[in-house]
Amino acid sequence: MGRLKKEVYIELCHENALIPYYSDEEDAGADVALCENIEIKPNETKLVNLGFKVAIPKGFELQIRPRSGLSYKTSLRIPNSPATIDTNFRDELKVILHNIGEETLSFEKGDRIAQLVLNEVPKAKFIQIKNIKRIKGNRGGGIGSSKLNVKEQ
Repeated sequence: MGRLKKEVYIELCHENALIPYYSDEEDAGADVALCENIEIKPNETKLVNLGFKVAIPKGFELQIRPRSGLSYKTSLRIPNSPATIDTNFRDELKVILHNIGEETLSFEKGDRIAQLVLNEVPKAKFIQIKNIKRIKGNRGGGIGSSKLNVKEQ
């Protein structure tokens, strides 16, 4: 039985652009590849064209996320991950890449550089109240205050 598929229309706008693809039918992320060779110097941030535009279904977003193997094996990072592409964005997709390492990173056109994940986006209805503590479910504490409930043996 196949997974539900939503149509995302794509326009290639670079001669070397590739349509995003799933390496495996069960993958959540579709790989995106570079449409040109790039070099990123140590501590450099680059905005890189992906070579295509998309039309995302209403009520959805595309997120640009790192590929875990690339993050593990190199000093390449996507600093604003996950990056949100809104349903009404129609310009060429780009990804922000940053080299946290001490050596220049080189990538060639066709190298898989990130992945796209399609997500449904529910809308929040924000309701102002005078005292948020009156709403049940406050666990208390702030950043770093959650603890594992593990018994010592």
